[in-house]
Amino acid sequence: MVGVIEKTLVGELLVGYYTVCYNKLLVGKSMFKNIKIALLVSFTLLASGCATQSFMVKANGNAQPTTDQMKTFFINGLGQQQITNANTICGGSGHVYKVETQQTFVDGLLGMITFGIYTPRTARVYCTH
Repeated sequence: MVGVIEKTLVGELLVGYYTVCYNKLLVGKSMFKNIKIALLVSFTLLASGCATQSFMVKANGNAQPTTDQMKTFFINGLGQQQITNANTICGGSGHVYKVETQQTFVDGLLGMITFGIYTPRTARVYCTH
């Protein structure tokens, strides 16, 4: 009878030990998963920041974008250029108000999805008429 009680207690202790270890393992995995998700969300927010460069040609006036073009770049535009001829778009240099390039949210998202291989930028030309 004592042997049966000892085996039962030892069995319960072993089962209890394995349950505790298994639960700690699950907590460790879920914590690691939460850390990975937090890092992914942080990286996404940091990588999707928008950047805008504006070049004012005329000091006064107000204009709406005449053209809005997505320019294609690869590997963050390293050693590449795209030309937007504002004189042709506006019908002369006297009508050009502002030229702007921007990395929009969509541009950043496309760059992030392709791991920086395809990195478009949006170019806008503002004309006064």
